[in-house]
Amino acid sequence: MKITVIKDEWNNKACYVGFIQFEDIGKIIDATQDQAMNRLVKEKRVDNISTYIQKEKKKCFFPPVVLNCRKRLVFKEINNNVCEIDIEKKSLTIIDGQHRINAINKAMGTCNEIKNNNLPFILIENIEEQEHRNLFNLINENSVNVESTVSARFDISKENLFGLRFVHEEMEHGQINIKDLIEWEAKQSTDKVCYLFITQVNKKFINHMHTTDDEEIYSILKLFWITYFNKIINLTGCAKKFYVKKVTLMAICKHILDNSTLMEELEEKITKAIEELILDEFKNEYKDGYTQSNNTYNNIIEFLKNEKECISDKEKIAI
Repeated sequence: MKITVIKDEWNNKACYVGFIQFEDIGKIIDATQDQAMNRLVKEKRVDNISTYIQKEKKKCFFPPVVLNCRKRLVFKEINNNVCEIDIEKKSLTIIDGQHRINAINKAMGTCNEIKNNNLPFILIENIEEQEHRNLFNLINENSVNVESTVSARFDISKENLFGLRFVHEEMEHGQINIKDLIEWEAKQSTDKVCYLFITQVNKKFINHMHTTDDEEIYSILKLFWITYFNKIINLTGCAKKFYVKKVTLMAICKHILDNSTLMEELEEKITKAIEELILDEFKNEYKDGYTQSNNTYNNIIEFLKNEKECISDKEKIAI
């Protein structure tokens, strides 16, 4: 099979960069697992990537896979570093990208629409087994996984798009410095709300609201977050730390939704709940744990109500 590529050199080895059509991958790449040369293929990961391919079809995108050719390639120079190489059947092995390649082969079995999609590749000519292993280790040991806190911002889900819209609008026209109230990278913070938590709370509200009107949904989410941030912005110490926790956010969210069966009730319930449940200080320490569960959420709401009563009683005595 002839493929047009750009020729270069890596570590005194001929190196080629080009594209392979999805329908040709199974013809020229040997995807047989060899744990002496690569890691074990995880079928669940292959299934997830295959599902993504079948869903996105022409829009699916992958970074280049890295391949090895067992023998020297015959190439015909076209101009400058552009040349045509002739690849024999099943003569390429995988250095990096086996999950992508296996997923593409799997998707090809049920989705003919993707056959002309192109997979970018880097092909290194005739490297020895030890070099193969070293290169695989170099690629994977030095790669950095995208944390869930970061990937959440690039999701096309409604909960994320509404979250980003809210932050953008508040940064442009809002009355509070929203940028200083949100933690973008870490999974936990003692004084900021992690952005990942915002998307998770948004999802709870969206699933509860029986409407497809995006503006109506967004107005409710915006009300919740503006009210919430306005209440916690001046908090300090233990109170601030408590209210930026995911478990506290989810408890207050659940409390609002459990007591709101109609869309018309949500605005009033949001304002009332946040006003009643966000306190400037605590008289007692919360000791019931922070496990994400309905029982914990109920305990938190009960704790906050009791604290509210303690503060009210103290104010009455003072009067």
